[in-house]
Amino acid sequence: MSRLIPHLLKTFDGPKTQPIDLVYDIVFILNVNSKGWILDKICKVVERASGLHCGWVYAETNSRLGVPLPKARAYFYAHYNLAANTMARAPQVVGAKNFVYFTHPDFSRGVSASEMLVAFDYMDGVFAMNASDRQFLIELGLDPEKIVTTVGGVDLAMFDGLDISKGRSVGFVGGYYERKNPRLILDVVKANPDLSFILLEGHPDEVLNTGIQWRGSPYAEEIAGLANLDLVQARYADYPQVYERMSVYVSVSQREGGPMPLLEALAANVYPVVADTGFARDVVTGEDVGIILRKDPDVDDVTAAIRDALTRSRTTLNEVASRFSWEAKGALIAASMNLDPIVRTYPFGRGAEGSAFAREGWHAPDSDRIWSNGTRATLQISRGYGQRPIEAVRLRLGLYYTAVGGLSVKIGKNIVSVSHCNTEQDFLVPVESGTNPLITIEIEGSYPRIPAEVSSSKDQRLLGFYIKSLGLI
Repeated sequence: MSRLIPHLLKTFDGPKTQPIDLVYDIVFILNVNSKGWILDKICKVVERASGLHCGWVYAETNSRLGVPLPKARAYFYAHYNLAANTMARAPQVVGAKNFVYFTHPDFSRGVSASEMLVAFDYMDGVFAMNASDRQFLIELGLDPEKIVTTVGGVDLAMFDGLDISKGRSVGFVGGYYERKNPRLILDVVKANPDLSFILLEGHPDEVLNTGIQWRGSPYAEEIAGLANLDLVQARYADYPQVYERMSVYVSVSQREGGPMPLLEALAANVYPVVADTGFARDVVTGEDVGIILRKDPDVDDVTAAIRDALTRSRTTLNEVASRFSWEAKGALIAASMNLDPIVRTYPFGRGAEGSAFAREGWHAPDSDRIWSNGTRATLQISRGYGQRPIEAVRLRLGLYYTAVGGLSVKIGKNIVSVSHCNTEQDFLVPVESGTNPLITIEIEGSYPRIPAEVSSSKDQRLLGFYIKSLGLI
């Protein structure tokens, strides 16, 4: 048994407790080599879909973070190696929720399958990239209830308006990895001198790990000598124009989580020929969508499939891609994480923390609230109060004279009001981003009264409205 497992078991000895001095809602943990690539993109769409305050850690390796781990409500690991190693060595994750994106299993290096499962047992969610990976995890012994399959995604808008009549070439897409089957790719190109091929990879400006570029690979000289192969290095924003030159997309990878270019090809109405790996079978459900190669295809298999693909209709392939948008993928993962925005609530009253936010227009605090001394009063709070950005404010307000009159709350250009406030209620007001270090909250109410004049009370103060609490979201 590896030394890592006892570390894991010790880490999780005891109940979960939530840290009280949280800095982030979610911290995404990725290998630095993932920066700018698919796993980085997946984390960014989850961040956007969640609408929460997120932090990022780019680890030196899958076994070593190399930087401090910020406190958070949840940690999202972009690889199972990072999950197991971080959970074994960073005790602060115990009090948080933990999620992992599972893809490209390879237990010949890094943590073993048994070590991974120990960590996964304490995960709150495992996101599998395809049905095959989901089944693999179940067969290893992971609880199926923890697994969510999230196929996708693709930026559909990027590929709108392409002219499919320009497509003539057969395209391969992706950086240099041995698992991409480079030998077979080049042998297919050589076997079909009458066809035009494109090999598309990322631009050096957008690729942090230069070791995965074809121009620096052991095959660079051979690629340069192939007259019917065009090696294109493009920024991702320019990928659609390269896909527009393709009629057929081919992937002969031996192991994939995706391949993600399969969805890009469909969005661009490029007919796919793909190896039976990753989410190929989740997406290609028939030959009207694409061709799935047999296991371990040879040059003849790939050539025959390409020749077949060149005869296929491809005018409506983008309709298939529409089911796998990045927005849908991010929304599914964010919803599965079930992290509602944190509301930091500050009570008002004598000695209460919230009372320090009161500025103009208030009486001295009562025991559980503060009253306004007229129709208008203000609060101010630092934009960075509590070490977290403020996206909205929730105020618990009420009127003294409830028979008539209303209340309004204004923060910047945002106003929330009610014309008749006869009960105590919450007002939720968005806060716009800005450079002013202070957020000013203006509250207005109508018909202030002196209790001693309208009731048996001896209170001679002019009372308009009161605030009981303020919540920062």
